Amino acid sequence: RATRRLGDLDAATGAADEAVAILEALNTGGDDSEATIVGLARAFDIKASILHNRQDPQSLPAVLRGIEILGPLSRQPDASLAVRETEIDLLNQVGFKYVTTNDPRAIEALERSMAIGRELGARELTDTYISGLYAEAAAWLIPALITAGRVDDAKSVGGDAAAVADGVLAQRPGDRQALFAQGLIQSSLGDAASSGLRPHEAIPYHLRAVVVQQT
Repeated sequence: RATRRLGDLDAATGAADEAVAILEALNTGGDDSEATIVGLARAFDIKASILHNRQDPQSLPAVLRGIEILGPLSRQPDASLAVRETEIDLLNQVGFKYVTTNDPRAIEALERSMAIGRELGARELTDTYISGLYAEAAAWLIPALITAGRVDDAKSVGGDAAAVADGVLAQRPGDRQALFAQGLIQSSLGDAASSGLRPHEAIPYHLRAVVVQQT
């Protein structure tokens, strides 16, 4: 994950492929421990991100594979924090991919992600990482809702998530996840106002988006 974010896709690909190979071998050999399953699901999550950066269509199957692997654990009502965090990450990524192709399945995935985030205290800012993931899910959910004609729902989601992102930034002013999410949220809320033929309402959102992204 670190080397991908630094732009070294070759090193990231090698590390992700090695992780998948090791963890798949453990799993097929009978190791169904949480650590191995969560690790393998995360490896596919990261692999999918790398493939997306390379504009490889196998990115979506990779993230769906991660969700499938995590399924036996994520379906448990008493799933651990590590499982829930990984599930949110995977749902956010698959939701984003569906948004980019105008696939309505984005809404279900991202609403599920936000529901898990609320259960883990995202809105109360008990864990700023979870809160950042919550804001990120909302950032992609808003355009999906607008596309589906649910503009009022998009505005409601945006207002809620923008407050969460601001809460994270109050604690961690340089948190890039929260900044990125806030920029997308404000831009999408501006789009929602524009689609409702309210340009004067849209302008403040877009101006805030510019300031956040410049930060």
